[in-house]
Amino acid sequence: FVDRGPDSRGVLERLIALDRAGQLVAILGNHDEMMLAAIERKEGGGWLWCGGVETLASYGHLPDDEEFDKVPPSHIDFLSKTCKPC
Repeated sequence: FVDRGPDSRGVLERLIALDRAGQLVAILGNHDEMMLAAIERKEGGGWLWCGGVETLASYGHLPDDEEFDKVPPSHIDFLSKTCKPC
């Protein structure tokens, strides 16, 4: 879901709304896993080169931000708890 365009934040907000309405079974993708790992480790690593910079920009982060604190907890919870692993 993340790293596929300029509005990853909007995509996750839409998916969360569909999930709440009972209209979604979400599968966790490899870029979603990279995002979660980067947030957990508090460093972007290779994810930033694979679309992470653009994803973080959709949350209002600047490219040189060292914290990923603008990603809402609800988005992290959706990816880590709601999405099903492949």
